[in-house]
Amino acid sequence: EILKIVKENFDFRPGMISINLDLKRGGNKRFLKTAAYGHFGRTDPDFTWEVVKELKWEKA
Repeated sequence: EILKIVKENFDFRPGMISINLDLKRGGNKRFLKTAAYGHFGRTDPDFTWEVVKELKWEKA
């Protein structure tokens, strides 16, 4: 059941990961911020991987 939800909501092809997380925007300067204190749990809007995605799934 969990696998079905994941497959319906996420595209794990490398190109789509790059597009969905907007990884090419801003070049390397954007990632310099992660050099200090890491990148998890930060609220900086440049860190698109921290944005929670609304999942599509049917409740039984």
